[in-house]
Amino acid sequence: MNPPSKKDTGLQHIDDWQHSGLSQNAYCRQKSLKSSQFSYWKRKLTTTSTSALSPAPKPAFVPVTVSEPLAQGLCLHLPNGCEFSGIQTQNLPTLQQWLEGLL
Repeated sequence: MNPPSKKDTGLQHIDDWQHSGLSQNAYCRQKSLKSSQFSYWKRKLTTTSTSALSPAPKPAFVPVTVSEPLAQGLCLHLPNGCEFSGIQTQNLPTLQQWLEGLL
């Protein structure tokens, strides 16, 4: 039996890391891997292999029904650090336009 290829080894490490719950650096320390090598595998192999990672979801709006007036307003935190607070029912169309501009 042949030893695993570098590609297979890299894909296995990426999959193990994703299921480990560890940060990338913590995983590399635990497995005695160079973080630069791991980053290389992740960059090269995840763009060429769809079987290793599931594709990122496409941004989409989800319908929301407001059953009661918002007392203090809604607060929305985006992954990039943007924050919208004090959102009231009457300014939801404006917020939607802003968010569409970010996509």
